[in-house]
Order: sequence, then structure tokens, then C-alpha cells
Amino acid sequence: GDASTDGQRVSHAVWFLFITQVSCWLGLMVWCFYCTTWLSLNAKLANLPFHLPLVALSAQAFVSVLTATVIDRLNARFGTKRVLFAGGLQFHLLLVAAGRWGGKTSTARQNLTIGLAAASGSGYAVISNNSFALVEELDPDSEARRGYNVSLMNNTIPVAQIIVGASAGVAIHALVGTGSTGDHDSDTE
Repeated sequence: GDASTDGQRVSHAVWFLFITQVSCWLGLMVWCFYCTTWLSLNAKLANLPFHLPLVALSAQAFVSVLTATVIDRLNARFGTKRVLFAGGLQFHLLLVAAGRWGGKTSTARQNLTIGLAAASGSGYAVISNNSFALVEELDPDSEARRGYNVSLMNNTIPVAQIIVGASAGVAIHALVGTGSTGDHDSDTE
């Protein structure tokens, strides 16, 4: 079926938003793989009984909840599209930083991993919210099209899961095979 009752098709802006959201959720799926595979769910914090990945992801969730309380004000001040772009970019840059400088081999790397994960929570909150806000802004007059577009945004998560699920095994094997597991033991602390 068609995306609306009046025969209009999904706009280019909505497809661009769909692709943007898939790329954002790809980053989140990779972040989760980083925590659970590269760091290992068994990695404990130095001198503490807590698991590093669980503390990092909990810190991310906590900051995400706090950020969610101010997203409407950020969107009003800077624009929903700009906030989505900045949140997605920030999230991905922090993921890259965690992969490069974070890890589990020292207290300093563990603390950095937790800090980067916590900071990424603000991007996560924006990614989770702003595609739906933009759907409303892009098509405020057609409830049928808006409903269809919201369902497209909801489906960006499983699309990202399929892509990461299909490619993660190969990527992990390639990275682990070269000794790159998120810890850079040869680097100076």
C-alpha cells in the first residue's frame, strides 16, 4: 500500500531521515558490541566487583534520561535537524574515541570508557527522539502519512540490527585475529 490516503508517496526528506536513523542505530548496535564483545561482559572494574560494560552502559542510560528532559528546549533553540545531526555525530565520535583510547587493561582506560559511554548518552537520547519530532515537522497535516513515516522510523532499529548481526561476526573475527580488541597494550598510558 501507499503511504497516505491521498496517494502521495514517501518524500525524499523522509527517506533521508530513514537512512540517517539507520546510521545512528548502527552506531548504537556497534557500541553495544563494543561493550559486550570487545570489552567482554566479564571485564570487571579494577578493585571493584562491578562489570565494566554494565557500568558503562548504565552511565550511558543515566545521561540519556537526563538529556531527554532538555531535548525540547534544545530543538526549539537550535532546530530539530541540527540537534539530530549534532547528537548523531557526537555519538559516533565518542564511539570511535572509546574504541581507540578506552578499554579494560588499566584503571585509566576503564574510567575513560565509562566517561565516553556516559557522554554518549546525550547523543543516544537525541537519536531516540528527534526522528519522530522531525516526522511531525515534515508532515503535520496528514495523519495517515505521519503514521506510516513513524512506522518507518521504528523500523530503523531492526534494519540496523540485521546489518550489524550479519556483519559483526566477520568484523569481530577480523579485528580479534589482528589482536585489536579495544585495548591497545602497546600504547603508553
